[in-house]
Amino acid sequence: MCAFCSKEETEPHSFNGDTCKVCQFTISPATIKNFTGAKINHTDKTVKITVDKNTSYLMLTNMVTVSSNSTWKIFDSTVKEVPKTISLNNGENIYFITFTDSTDENITNTYTFTVYKSFKVKLNYYGVSGGIIKTQTVDTGYDCTLSFVPDIAGYVFNFWKYSGV
Repeated sequence: MCAFCSKEETEPHSFNGDTCKVCQFTISPATIKNFTGAKINHTDKTVKITVDKNTSYLMLTNMVTVSSNSTWKIFDSTVKEVPKTISLNNGENIYFITFTDSTDENITNTYTFTVYKSFKVKLNYYGVSGGIIKTQTVDTGYDCTLSFVPDIAGYVFNFWKYSGV
């Protein structure tokens, strides 16, 4: 689905200025056009990306494309402007990106930018007696394939239960 026109994408959208060559949608001033590797939701004004556990920072300058005559700045959760290369902690890293039309500073848009940095966690499989019967290490932020289905005499496996982190 196109983030701009809400039509089903048959090919990747590309822009001639601020007009999409595919759907002919023209984006408004002070708007994000593209963010490499991220999912943009223009309705909720959010940008989300998941990065590998080995990623310690993101250089945003070459990842962000904005509408013509627009500039952008990034702010941390205390609304302090930060450099466009950001250091990452494990889990959620939340920033705010403000886009400003350089011809009219009254036209701005602010998006919440969430970077989820994966990290390893240990899954414990508990038996009916409450003891750990198997352990598996997985990366957070991604789907995982569970390596174990309990096979205990006299019991039928029905579901997995999440008990929190």
